[in-house]
Amino acid sequence: MAKQTLSILIVAFVLTATSLLYLTSTTVSSSRTLKLYTSARTNLYTAWTSCPFFECPSDESYPASCTDSVIPPWPICKFHSVEDWVASAQDSATRCCGDDLTDCKCPKKDDEKFLNKIGEWCQGVDSCSGISAASAASRKEILIE
Repeated sequence: MAKQTLSILIVAFVLTATSLLYLTSTTVSSSRTLKLYTSARTNLYTAWTSCPFFECPSDESYPASCTDSVIPPWPICKFHSVEDWVASAQDSATRCCGDDLTDCKCPKKDDEKFLNKIGEWCQGVDSCSGISAASAASRKEILIE
């Protein structure tokens, strides 16, 4: 599945790059070429970004601060649901949030970049905690019905 997806992305990239090179190499006046190039680039960008394949999962029952902290960037976000990412982040927060990082499994836990960002991440994960128990109960009721 991953090889097929990667193959499709490579073919799409090659086609896009080839078409854009063709548009810029024509001998028409430079202003017309620029308009064609800009139009093609905008249309391709719109086509790519409007595709649901490039969107990460979302759940309106969680606050934006929660989902921004727990859901990784695309394409990794496609591997699990929002509930899975929240549960994983809450599990990691028990080890990585606070003053004692000895139980944190992150290999970069002593790095300055990690230490600068972990506080903000922990606050985002904390914003998930009040919602998740009630939300999970309501989701189970909906799934059972």
